[in-house]
Amino acid sequence: MAEMYSNANNCHQLACILYSKLGDQIRFSGDTRQESVIGYYFSKYRYPYGKPILGKPILSASEGLPFYFKYCEDGFLRFEVGSFSSDDKSTGEKLAALSDFYTVLRSYFGEASVFYTIKDDEEECLSLQWVFQDQKSEIQKFQDGSYFDDGEIDQLILIGQTDGETIKSSVASKMGLPFELLRLVDENMEDFVKFKMGKKREISNGSNVEPVTSFQKVYQANKKRN
Repeated sequence: MAEMYSNANNCHQLACILYSKLGDQIRFSGDTRQESVIGYYFSKYRYPYGKPILGKPILSASEGLPFYFKYCEDGFLRFEVGSFSSDDKSTGEKLAALSDFYTVLRSYFGEASVFYTIKDDEEECLSLQWVFQDQKSEIQKFQDGSYFDDGEIDQLILIGQTDGETIKSSVASKMGLPFELLRLVDENMEDFVKFKMGKKREISNGSNVEPVTSFQKVYQANKKRN
């Protein structure tokens, strides 16, 4: 199969879709009509109601959480969310941002094919990839480590490999992410909810703030009831 490359026009079309759905929550860096698009995401927690916290003005788009994508409509879509800063690499915050994007992307492209991270990635990006062509052979490249020439996959999760029961679909909808990422979300639950909902909640009992329950517990409880 010929090597697939991102398409500038396709990327621009996708950028327009994302902006139409997410509005002021995102900004793009430079022209979106290029083969690799860079943008920045502003969470409801850091910037409630679109306003900077502590009255600090948003001086540049780079004060948001960075995201990147490459897209070829007949080949693939790769979407990545990086770290807020070198000192702030909250996985929960990145998952919350990825959740907002995934809700939009899934409505257009369906379920993603794989989730992965790259070893020694300074931004510790969380990446989702849709494979639209020769899916079996492309996913095999992810599994045997031959997909990238310039990086080594650290964590790989295949998506759509679990039984599609209604309860799993319901939990995935609440997360805004594939069901296969449930464990990762639960491990970072407090930050995930904080940045997703725009306010802090805690899992522990006896707190003055509203507690949250892990998605795994919700899933298990629903399974028992059914």
